[in-house]
Amino acid sequence: MPGDLRVLLVVTGKNSGVRDDDGRKLDHATLEVLRMRSVEQVAAGAHPEDVAVTMGFHKNTVYGWLAKVREGGRDALKAKAIPGRPAKLGAQQISRLYALIVGVDPRQLSFEFALWTRGMIRDVIRREFGVTLSEVSVGRLLRTMGLSPQRPLHRAYQQDPEAVRRWKSEQFPAIRAEAKKTGATVYFADEAGVRSDYHAGTTWAPVGRTPVVANTGARWSVNMLSAVSAQGKLRFMVHDGKVSSGVFIDFCKRLLRDADTPVGIVNLRSCGCSANHISLIRHTRPGESRRRTGENRPRIAQLDSALAALVQLNRRLQRPVEIERNVRTRHRSTFVRRSVAALAVMTAASVVLVQCTAAPPPPAAGPPPPPAALPPASAPPAPADPPPTIDRVTAGELGASWRPGCPVGPEQLRRVGVDHIGFDGQTHRGQLIVHEELVSQVITIFEQLYQLRYPIEKIRTVDQYPAASDELQMEDNNTSAFSCRDIPGTGRWSQHAYGRAIDVNPLLNPYIDATGAFQPKNAAAYLDRSGTDPGLLHSGDPAVHVFTDRGWQWGGYWRSPIDYMHFERP
Repeated sequence: MPGDLRVLLVVTGKNSGVRDDDGRKLDHATLEVLRMRSVEQVAAGAHPEDVAVTMGFHKNTVYGWLAKVREGGRDALKAKAIPGRPAKLGAQQISRLYALIVGVDPRQLSFEFALWTRGMIRDVIRREFGVTLSEVSVGRLLRTMGLSPQRPLHRAYQQDPEAVRRWKSEQFPAIRAEAKKTGATVYFADEAGVRSDYHAGTTWAPVGRTPVVANTGARWSVNMLSAVSAQGKLRFMVHDGKVSSGVFIDFCKRLLRDADTPVGIVNLRSCGCSANHISLIRHTRPGESRRRTGENRPRIAQLDSALAALVQLNRRLQRPVEIERNVRTRHRSTFVRRSVAALAVMTAASVVLVQCTAAPPPPAAGPPPPPAALPPASAPPAPADPPPTIDRVTAGELGASWRPGCPVGPEQLRRVGVDHIGFDGQTHRGQLIVHEELVSQVITIFEQLYQLRYPIEKIRTVDQYPAASDELQMEDNNTSAFSCRDIPGTGRWSQHAYGRAIDVNPLLNPYIDATGAFQPKNAAAYLDRSGTDPGLLHSGDPAVHVFTDRGWQWGGYWRSPIDYMHFERP
């Protein structure tokens, strides 16, 4: 009995695991070396079975190596990469995913936040490719794509890169040359806010024990205006409250008071000045004494939009022009109401640049031409009167655009009257039918489009066209919202049928399906999206962001079909 037990224990121990000298424990590089040495020993005259015993392998393994050498040479013994489990995403899908992550704001894909997370990317993968991955797998995939979590830099979407390039390469060098010629110092001015409850930075603490920083529960803030020269001279002023035009003027006075030379200011933001005003500083001319009083003291004024246009033209010409405005006693009350202090003189010795929106580029040549381009304007128009209107609608008022069986009833819809800039540069009033839940958003969107001077040819309800024809109103370049219709070829209701979609300038921004067919049928001239005609929509345009920043989806970001006119808020 004891002997049988010992045999049983030996057998059980042999089968319970892998031997210490088992070749499967070795890495691929080591196994490759052993294969090469075994074949070399056999070639040197050793018997294969003896080599197997020496190397610790089965004889059949060594014979198999010799057969591979006879068929494919010594290269047949080299280690090969193990393919592993096939990837769930192909190369084209990964390329598409990379473009979405790097080139698209998450809010444009109907997410609530502007920063990507692994969970959001997992949702995109499931929605775009029908593939389900865990967040851990998404993290590994992102690393293989060369992506890492980073703190983003924030940039205003209104920024015009071409205008920035021109200013850096053309305008500022001219300002710098004039400053050097007159002995002036150029300062770059900006505004910053400081809050007592702003939290920044990280620290180290034991895992699972979040550190606590004791500080005041009171909330207060101050604003700071600062100016720094290329030589490193820093001047700043702290102000309690909003930085208005008057505060900025006071800062400029202080800056001039401490200066021994003429001063030029490059203002990096508007500092509270309204969009249709430009602030200028007049320093004493070269050769005049700064210490004289009266008319030779620094003067500051705000220009109205007419003078602003002249100043902008002067800047483009890079030529100093003196602008004067006489304030007579009988007109003084009018200028006081408009906050015009006295005179504004622009000389080469001092300039304040205020960031302004670039004028729309001229329309590209080619038939058929769009409606006439907008005339140049010096500033966005003031909000028009009367204010936007909101009215209930009835089935009779909706006409052919609604019928029984539509997904929403007339009681869920509202008629919204909004102003817009036409292609003639004038203000027009239009009407949209939208879902009652989106009324406030639609009003805000079109107010911002108005301030951006984005041109819209017309805004009419679809029922004003025969049989509420979608094709006819698109051919007429009409911007519209509600229309009880389905998505062509799908049998599913369009978001227009819910009053939750808006088509903007449809002639200039056509619908294109996977076969290349497009709507409206007279939009062939606008299939090429490289044009810059007023009213065309492109990725990254401020007019597009007006919608997408509020959670609306733009059809121009779709893969197929592509619908440049279409914005929807499901």
